[in-house]
Amino acid sequence: MPLTASFIEETTIFREFGPLSGRTMRLSYETSPGVGGLLSRQTLDADVRKYTRLGTTGLLALRLRGFRSWGDVPDFIYFGGNSELRGYEYLQFLGSRTAFANAELRFPLIEAMLTPLGVLGGIRGVFFAGMGGAYFDGQPFTWWRRGTTAEIPVIGLSGGTDRVTGLQQPILGPKLPVSGFRLVDSRASYGLGLETFLLGFPVHFDWSWKTLLNKDYEDVLFSSLRHGRRATSTAAGTSGSRSSRSGSGTTSSSQFSAGGTSKGPTRVGPFHFLPAACCLLPARTSAASAHSRSCRVRRGSG
Repeated sequence: MPLTASFIEETTIFREFGPLSGRTMRLSYETSPGVGGLLSRQTLDADVRKYTRLGTTGLLALRLRGFRSWGDVPDFIYFGGNSELRGYEYLQFLGSRTAFANAELRFPLIEAMLTPLGVLGGIRGVFFAGMGGAYFDGQPFTWWRRGTTAEIPVIGLSGGTDRVTGLQQPILGPKLPVSGFRLVDSRASYGLGLETFLLGFPVHFDWSWKTLLNKDYEDVLFSSLRHGRRATSTAAGTSGSRSSRSGSGTTSSSQFSAGGTSKGPTRVGPFHFLPAACCLLPARTSAASAHSRSCRVRRGSG
């Protein structure tokens, strides 16, 4: 039988677009004693949000979430996507040791719109950045690293497959030195977006870039993508040159190469550009109500 003790504080002032100022805090400790042969578990959960008003309706929103569970059957949570860590898959991260932080600068662009359908909600802009990670007990995990290390890049995949896993064997390149601060197992992203309301539902358009906070390190990790894209471009160029010789067109192979890019997320330097996505999201809520939803998800999935 779980026993829970919680401290909840709510001083947030809301406007029609969401929080404007104040803070929300929820600190909880849950324990399930191992009595009568029952399995035991202990869980710490902290969710702190701070809203600092800037001007009339602008604000700086900060959020820090930490989760830790241990015992015979540790609990776990999911996060990722939406407003938790943009640019990554929805609920991509999960673990019994979890932490993530977000910072958003929200500001008005259009306060209200007068249309033939009436007065509609305004449009707000947002600049955001986030970082987080999750793992289970016994799983090796390093948040970040400093100093110089020798990293082995994966420059491609061989034609053969592993007899056990069925996966293609990686082709490793020579060791390359990497120095400076960089994320290892944790992940981060940043970007910008637009927010508005449609028929009472919040609608967000977000452009997000993933980053490990070190360009050289990202070039090493994603060298296989660079080599693969180069090979695709070369193959497209060869195909284009053959087509130009066999047909009557005057298109050169370089034009085919330029047009032979693959679809999907675009990599600009060391970063990955994700096209805009429109999604209907529930209105922002306090940490207490968000926690109750996450509890239902965990119990339903666990």
